[in-house]
Amino acid sequence: MGILPKCFGFSDSKQTTSSLYANKYSTQIEELCHRFSLAQLQKSSNFDGSQIIGRGDFGKVYKGCICIQGVAKEIALKRFESNYSKVVSEFYTEIKLLCQLGPPNLVSLIGFCSEKDQNISVCEYMSNGSLADHLLGNRWEPLPWKRRIEICIV
Repeated sequence: MGILPKCFGFSDSKQTTSSLYANKYSTQIEELCHRFSLAQLQKSSNFDGSQIIGRGDFGKVYKGCICIQGVAKEIALKRFESNYSKVVSEFYTEIKLLCQLGPPNLVSLIGFCSEKDQNISVCEYMSNGSLADHLLGNRWEPLPWKRRIEICIV
């Protein structure tokens, strides 16, 4: 990443629509990670029910595959389903934090799409499941507390 962002966090001014957020923050985010077009992401995943790999407070996560620098890469696409200002704010906050911090125990952000009232984050696909799967024991035994603490310390 290596690029220092021009701004940490949002200003105090109130934004009420997706387009205001997009205009204000897309340029800052583009300095930090790749911007995908909606057409590119629709080719990688058609966003149907068979490709859902997770659900969150703001939308569904789909599995896809995209060609990056000539190499096919499995990806996870988090599609924010609402266009309310709170959800759009959450989208831009998530993108900025993942770009700036790059936490070692969290998924790596590849890029994003903010186009035609669609807000989608593009992350590496984690074949071993999500952190929630491991903490809650959805698919495996829950992580022991000692390992959880080790992850927090890193």
